[in-house]
Amino acid sequence: MIELVTLASAAVTAVSPYFAKMVDGATEKIGESTIEASGKLIGWLRAKLSPAGKEALSDLSRDPGDALTQDMLKLQIQKLLRDNPELAGELQSLLPAAAAPTIVQTQTVSGEGAKGAQIAGNSNSVNIG
Repeated sequence: MIELVTLASAAVTAVSPYFAKMVDGATEKIGESTIEASGKLIGWLRAKLSPAGKEALSDLSRDPGDALTQDMLKLQIQKLLRDNPELAGELQSLLPAAAAPTIVQTQTVSGEGAKGAQIAGNSNSVNIG
């Protein structure tokens, strides 16, 4: 099971493009399977979220590109999953494969002679000389 923050982010990532196309009036361009998957996910969120979560979802539907609105919905989803951990599996099963969470790595290297490396995956090795 993936962690709640990642799962909430994946859910918002999955519904935001759908809402953006709705705002633009171009849902026919995103494909029937995407519409169906997004519709199921949005329906599930509407059924499970608290009133504050439903408000955040509604706000996102009006302005899907707003980072603050996305963060508010992520927070509400995290609260839902924290209070009802059994729902995490349900949510994960509703996420389309394209919305599968990715690992983001950030690194700041500073100072004379400083070196850094980042790797993702399995069976990797790094030599910094």
